[in-house]
Amino acid sequence: MFLSAANHSRSPRCRSQTLTLDRFNDRASGAFLGFTKRRQELRLLGKEAVSHRGVLAHYNTYFIDQIIMVLTASILVVYLLYTIDPRTLVQFGSQKIMLSIPFVYYGIFRYLYLIHKIRKDGDLAQILFLTKRYRSILCYGFSSVWSPFIRVNF
Repeated sequence: MFLSAANHSRSPRCRSQTLTLDRFNDRASGAFLGFTKRRQELRLLGKEAVSHRGVLAHYNTYFIDQIIMVLTASILVVYLLYTIDPRTLVQFGSQKIMLSIPFVYYGIFRYLYLIHKIRKDGDLAQILFLTKRYRSILCYGFSSVWSPFIRVNF
C-alpha cells in the first residue's frame, strides 16, 4: 500500500498518499482530543453528564478508553509513516524530521498519563503547557529537531 522512496518518489499516487497521511493524522488527532474531553466530562460530571450533554448517555469510560487506545496507536503509526514518506523527506530536505518521533510519542503518552493517573482535568493547553516537564520537553524537542531547519543570515 505504501510506496518505497526509491521507485515512486515522484508519482501522483505518492503525493496523494502523503496528503492522506496528513489528513488522517489531523482527523485522528482531533478525534483523540475530542474523546479525551468526553472522558473528562463523564468522569467529572458523573450521573449528571447526560443532562449536561445528551450524547454522553451513549458512552461509558471503558468504551471511550478503548477508542482512545485505538486512536493513539493509529496516530503514532501514521506519524511514523509520515516521517519516512518520500514526499515528506523531499519537503523537509532532510531525514532529520524522524528525530521528532520520540517527542510525539512522549507528548501523547504524557498526556494520557496526566488524564488517567494524575487525573488532571480541564483545558488541554493548561494541562500541556503549564506542566513544567511538558514545557521542558517541548523546548528540548524544538531545539534539537527543528533548529537544523532554521536558517539565519547575518
